Amino acid sequence: MKNVLALAALALSFAGCAPTAQPMSIDATFAPASPLGAKVSGQARLNNAGDGTTTYQLTLQGLPASATFGMGVYNGSCTNQGDLKYALPNLSSDSSGNATLEVALKTGSLPIRAYINVHQRSAETGLGAALACANIR
Repeated sequence: MKNVLALAALALSFAGCAPTAQPMSIDATFAPASPLGAKVSGQARLNNAGDGTTTYQLTLQGLPASATFGMGVYNGSCTNQGDLKYALPNLSSDSSGNATLEVALKTGSLPIRAYINVHQRSAETGLGAALACANIR
């Protein structure tokens, strides 16, 4: 019984020393990802609260006007693209081709190397070609 109590006390003392995620902010710049997105530019700010919640603040210009776009966070980089880590909500542009999005998502920590892609959308094919890309880590 003493051994069980000693092990429980030891486990509790280590529980207080467990590493926790540190809050962080990341700024990124969107650049064209294909000739279709040649005029697209913008900024992204990601704020990770340290509890697995990340707030995405995105501002883009030069998108096709009055359209909806798919977005996602992917493993890799804009030049070495990988698999989708998680989808972001759709982005909608105004009549001038400007768009903003602010959303908080509980997705866990960001991948070690990651990027955000903004894609064309099509009723026939779903996501289309990438228009803009931003390396976020």
